[in-house]
Amino acid sequence: MKVDYDVNAGSIAIPQSKTKLALLLLLSLTFVALGLWIIQNASSPENLDNWHRWKGLIAGFSSIIFFGGCSLAFLFMLFNNNPGLIVDDKGITINPGIFSNRFIPWNQVEKFSIQQVLQTKLIGVHLKNPEEYIEQQKGAWIKRTLKLNYKNFGAPLSIATNNLKGNFDTIYSLLTSRLSSYTLNAKTNVIE
Repeated sequence: MKVDYDVNAGSIAIPQSKTKLALLLLLSLTFVALGLWIIQNASSPENLDNWHRWKGLIAGFSSIIFFGGCSLAFLFMLFNNNPGLIVDDKGITINPGIFSNRFIPWNQVEKFSIQQVLQTKLIGVHLKNPEEYIEQQKGAWIKRTLKLNYKNFGAPLSIATNNLKGNFDTIYSLLTSRLSSYTLNAKTNVIE
């Protein structure tokens, strides 16, 4: 299903896709079950030496912990009715689900870029003063995550579109068009 958004609309709220979230939840639960299966097989004494048993236990528990956490996040997001992304004349509001909303005014956005992590495409939000933005955040874990994103991708924030209604290209086009409009209007107002 292709969803288009009117670039000229005042405020656009892009909802989270319940179907995509349900599929992500199902996939995460599958990996939790796989982790349980690995632990069960690693615990049986037949034809496994200690080294392979430990590797199996570590892999199984890692799978359960990571994908169990993902499952909880997707479950929370599935019942969260807030839009995943809001684009308006003032800026963008990113609702990552389990964390607090992040509002970024247009005057702080330098550009958007396309990032790829494994097979997942993300929209990088490049800021004019990224270090200042990172230091304003509360919580050491959030600051560390933003610094790591900035170091690896040149952008402290990323927008994951895989849980939003609409496709990646449509959302990316919407964001770049709105930023261009803001930049053009800002230049026009300075000249006048």
